[in-house]
Amino acid sequence: TRSPMRVLSAAFLLNACLDPLVIFGVGPWPGLGVSGAAIASVTARGGGSLVLGWLLWRRHDQLGIRWPARLAFRTVRRTWLALLRIGITSGDAGLLF
Repeated sequence: TRSPMRVLSAAFLLNACLDPLVIFGVGPWPGLGVSGAAIASVTARGGGSLVLGWLLWRRHDQLGIRWPARLAFRTVRRTWLALLRIGITSGDAGLLF
């Protein structure tokens, strides 16, 4: 839980630093207003997502994820359905927020 917290905190701080630069046009950036806020948010969150994906890929052995040489389609489908069932509530909460 520490790694995601650190990465998401860094993404939040990056967003907080980029917002005034691109909204008001500080330094070499032109003032973009609301579009600038969207660009800063997408940049920070996208970067955080890439870092989290890289960490997951790098540490997949520590998580107990094993990639068997031959996967049965039913097993893969069952796993994805379980992940979807668990994650859909979190996704709905984020969507409503």
